Formats: sequence, C-alpha cells, structure tokens
Amino acid sequence: MTSKFIKRQLWLAILLAAGGSVTSLLAAEPASNQSTSMSFDRPCKRLPSDVQGAPSRDPADPAKTIAPRASREFPLQQPPHPPEAANSEGTVVLDIFVTEAGLVSEVRVYRSSGHPALDFAAMKGTERWRLQPGTINGEPVCMWGKFAVVFRVDQK
Repeated sequence: MTSKFIKRQLWLAILLAAGGSVTSLLAAEPASNQSTSMSFDRPCKRLPSDVQGAPSRDPADPAKTIAPRASREFPLQQPPHPPEAANSEGTVVLDIFVTEAGLVSEVRVYRSSGHPALDFAAMKGTERWRLQPGTINGEPVCMWGKFAVVFRVDQK
C-alpha cells in the first residue's frame, strides 16, 4: 500500500469516528494563504526525537508510529455552531499539536470550511479536547495530527 492511500484511510477513519461524512471531507477546500492558528499554553516535554527508536529516514528501519487520535475515555465534543454562521455548513480539517499528556497545545486550519466563523469555532472548540497522544514504539510523544470538524445546520 502507498503512504498516500494509508493517509487517506486514516483521515477517513478520523472523520467517521467524529460523526462526519466521507463526502464532506473530500469536498473540503484547501485553506487560503491566510495563516489561521491558535495556541494554548501547554508546553511539550517529549518530542519524537527524544524517544529511543524514533523514526529514521531509512525505510528499512521504520519505528512503529501511531498518530494522535480520539480517546474512548474522553469523547470529543462537537464545538458549538457559531451564531454568525447559523445557516452555514462545512468541514474544517485541523492540524492539531497534541502533547504527550493528550492535551491540545496548538491548532491550525489545514483545510478551511470556507467560512471564517466555522474555522474559528472549530479551533476554539479543541481547547477542551483530551486525546490519545501519538506514540513511537508505544512511548507517548508530542505529535501533530489531523482531525475534521463537521458543522451542519441541524447541529445547532
């Protein structure tokens, strides 16, 4: 399997786990050049390079790396639909930097919904999320992961 295929499957699994639909992810438009990000004061103590057996560039020596994901203990909460976008729908795909403790440290828009209020609500909503941290060979580390937030008019 190609890495592009694996990445697409991972995205679809994340979206479906969050209650979204496959069509909305595939239809999401890339974000504009506008830099949209948000930071929460949650420092990272353990980077992937700090873990013995961290991923190397040699494909013959891959470490088992698992991206951050939703936690069964702490289900992800759907951010509230912003009033200023009451009749707007869309999917926001976020790049989220997750600490080794599972807290969101930084978030930025990877693919915009096309509506700035939805994008902002999605970013702000991640502040309370608690995730399974990414791991390398079973050791939790700080890592970026992609998550989709779907806004529908009937979710208000």
